Amino acid sequence: MKRPMVTIDGNEAAAYVAHKLNEVIAI
Repeated sequence: MKRPMVTIDGNEAAAYVAHKLNEVIAI
């Protein structure tokens, strides 16, 4: 899911990073 770069709140940023880390760890 791609979105234009906009100001996102800290919780959303943390959730996004955690999701990406989970994808990397799963591989």
